[in-house]
Amino acid sequence: MSDQDPHGDPTRVDLPSVDPTRAMPAATGAPPPAPPAPTDEPPAEPPDRRWWILVALVATVLVIGLAIVLLGGDDDAVGSTTTSSTTTPETTTTTEATTTTETTTTEATTTTEATTTTQGPPPTVAPGLCVSSAPDDPETTAQVVFQAWTLRDESCAANLMTSDAFDQLFALSGDGSDMTFVGCFDQEDPDPHTLCSYTYPGGATNVRINYSDTEGWKVYEVFQSAD
Repeated sequence: MSDQDPHGDPTRVDLPSVDPTRAMPAATGAPPPAPPAPTDEPPAEPPDRRWWILVALVATVLVIGLAIVLLGGDDDAVGSTTTSSTTTPETTTTTEATTTTETTTTEATTTTEATTTTQGPPPTVAPGLCVSSAPDDPETTAQVVFQAWTLRDESCAANLMTSDAFDQLFALSGDGSDMTFVGCFDQEDPDPHTLCSYTYPGGATNVRINYSDTEGWKVYEVFQSAD
């Protein structure tokens, strides 16, 4: 039976009543599995997997160790970058005895300097002495002639000598440094004249001299004598 609305349409369907006391039909299914039939042979032992476990453990340890090494290296790199650390290096000082031999070479330097020597005229007898002395003084004229010879003052000697006596005197060797004037003496032979002498070891240089009113004293002869 069902309810109807005012238009006569059903609004509820009446369900057939079920007796709750009716038993549920038994469920049907497959029967339980039967146990395996017994055999005379014992079951086979499962394969030994222990060595695979050991290999896996060793591989795992190696991987972990490698990871630690790599991570440790990275930590050192990071630490060196981010952490400021001061490391004082050890200084080892090695002292070696070094013997140095220095060779000093002394170079002889010869310096040649061009020396220009300006020589003045050779010494001569004072011009005022190259004239005859007084009539009673033959020794002064004889000494001036000797001095002119030692100085090689030919001009002075020529004023007080004849040309022959001049040639005789300047032909003598030596410089007269070893001669000593001993004086003048009057001589009568061969003609009256005055003899003046300069001695040296082993002999003497003699000059004969005469006086005239026009020329004064003039040496006219020169000769040497041995002791």
